[in-house]
Amino acid sequence: MHVGMASVFQNPKQTRADREIYRNELRLVDLAEPLGFESVWGVEHHFTDYTMCPDVLQFLTYVAGRTQRAQLGSMVVVLPWHDPMRVAEEVAMLDTISDGRLILGLGRGAGKVEFEGFRLSMDESRQRFVESAEMLLQGLETGWCEYDGTFIKQPRAARLAADHGASRHRHPHHSAEALARGREGARHVSRRLSAGQRRRCPAADLGRVDVL
Repeated sequence: MHVGMASVFQNPKQTRADREIYRNELRLVDLAEPLGFESVWGVEHHFTDYTMCPDVLQFLTYVAGRTQRAQLGSMVVVLPWHDPMRVAEEVAMLDTISDGRLILGLGRGAGKVEFEGFRLSMDESRQRFVESAEMLLQGLETGWCEYDGTFIKQPRAARLAADHGASRHRHPHHSAEALARGREGARHVSRRLSAGQRRRCPAADLGRVDVL
């Protein structure tokens, strides 16, 4: 059994100072490895006190520098709210500097207040997710991002991997897993990107991408 912990930075009704919430959650993060937790997870939400973590990859980068063994999980990066090219770069860098500890969870989002805050239509969320996920996962496999979709227009861009020489020698259990969530969107990405359940990421040196 794999046992992890999640930090959600909740401050309902703003009963405490935000600084106190962050400090308390980060103290718990520092206890994760000493207490035997195998992974630390973060979430992404915006514009409310439900969760005060607008950038889960930024949080996990902080955790990477505070830990040595724990895997780093995103639950999830909400792709319709991001430029997938930036996500691909950030994912590749985080997985490289953490020595392959990233577990990448992807989602399409479900909060109306968040879509409105980003000036996006929820009606477009599935297609935006599918296009972003296809480009991101293909980029992690090939080391290049390129896409021509309805919403995502990305000319071929530079290589993603930051350090091929070092990362090629990782222990096999170090991997990045993409949990492509979003009902039909996830199944669509899975059908398009994998003949089976798993595909190798040789160019980006990210170990293994699991599209579920």
